Amino acid sequence: MRSLLAQARAKDPTTEITRLEAATYEPHQLDTLVSPSLFGEPRLVYVPALEQMTDALLSDLIAYVSAADPEVSVILRHNGGQRGKRLLDAIKASPYPTIQCEAIKSAKDKSSLVVADVRRAGRSIAPEAVGALVDALGSDLRELCSAVDQLLADTQGTISVDHVRTYYAGRIEATGFTVAGAAAAGNTP
Repeated sequence: MRSLLAQARAKDPTTEITRLEAATYEPHQLDTLVSPSLFGEPRLVYVPALEQMTDALLSDLIAYVSAADPEVSVILRHNGGQRGKRLLDAIKASPYPTIQCEAIKSAKDKSSLVVADVRRAGRSIAPEAVGALVDALGSDLRELCSAVDQLLADTQGTISVDHVRTYYAGRIEATGFTVAGAAAAGNTP
């Protein structure tokens, strides 16, 4: 999502970006956000958590899909579930691009995400550092991505395990299974 928003700003720094909350949407808010502006600035409307949308938003978006303004970018994020299926089907049938992202669940997927984010920034990260970062912050993807951003901003060259330890020492997450496994193996304090 960050990448799409950054691309919009890079294309035109005057792009007006508006976040629209699906769960609290009032009828016709979208009409106001996508109507032509006085100075013709490009606009982007971002709607996260589309699966929580009100009936009014569902109705307004279905109408908008059939007559969208090509000068306005609308990014919709649906986190799964059946709510809004009719809208999603209408978007898939339209000429507009869609991106389907698979859920990131395993440690391997999280490690791949970290490596991809670092490479996208033109940097590298040591494999041990990837493992330490996922161990420290892997249960929260937003926090994991924020940690990568912080490490990229605050360090130079290859991100090492020492960098990760400096910023995230003592943050290794333990699940119930990890604790039970350690106890069964006799690794108790």
